[in-house]
Amino acid sequence: MNLNTNDNPIALSLLMNDDLYVIPDKTEAPVFDYFGDNKRFVLILHDDVNTKHINDVEKDFLLKILAAVKLNQESIALVNLARHKNVIFDQLKVFFACSKVIAFGINPESLKLSSYSAYQLHQLGAVQLLFTDSIT
Repeated sequence: MNLNTNDNPIALSLLMNDDLYVIPDKTEAPVFDYFGDNKRFVLILHDDVNTKHINDVEKDFLLKILAAVKLNQESIALVNLARHKNVIFDQLKVFFACSKVIAFGINPESLKLSSYSAYQLHQLGAVQLLFTDSIT
């Protein structure tokens, strides 16, 4: 016996008495490989296709800058966006729970953000953002 309910939606409702739901495809949240311990929720972004995290010269320079504002490697999370293509700011914000973001040589629009002026502190919800040139 072949039961066809295509032309009669009432027949289908009589045969199925449970609710049916369409569940959209769930995409997994990205996992980020980063330098630092993120204890102060300061996210630093840069883009370097030649290194995993940051080269030694830039790391030394960055650590000196951090020390000047009483931060260190344990305070921050540094993400090399060259290793994380097509990431958007909301994914970074959720993963790192950041309150401050310093982006070295990153175009805000590549993170699906509005165009922000460089060298100016911006507020996006509870997050402060600063976009500037590359680290060195």
